[in-house]
Amino acid sequence: ERGHYSRKLQEYLNLMEREVSDRPEAVVYNTAIVACGRDHEMALKILERMTQRGVRLNDRSFGAAIRVCAKTGQWRQAMALFAKVESVNIRYNDAIYMAALAACKEAAEWEWAIRLVE
Repeated sequence: ERGHYSRKLQEYLNLMEREVSDRPEAVVYNTAIVACGRDHEMALKILERMTQRGVRLNDRSFGAAIRVCAKTGQWRQAMALFAKVESVNIRYNDAIYMAALAACKEAAEWEWAIRLVE
């Protein structure tokens, strides 16, 4: 079922890229990231696709991807995304912090959680 779901999401992105414009807004991709649910690999592929197509990543892109990683127990990947936020000139906000804290909580990584709030 996951493969079918991933194909449908890929079809959605292809359609949006064709129908909306040659370069859809970040909201199209952010919606797709949220739709990934528990497929962190697909969420990461979408972030990469955004970069490849010249779509500027924003706080919602990172927040959504970190949340997907949190849901799937990929706390290290979530922390890597969290660390990347600043390097692409995006300001941390409550949504990004909450997503990162959720990843720490899911993995019982309390020391990391404390580092985030210090």
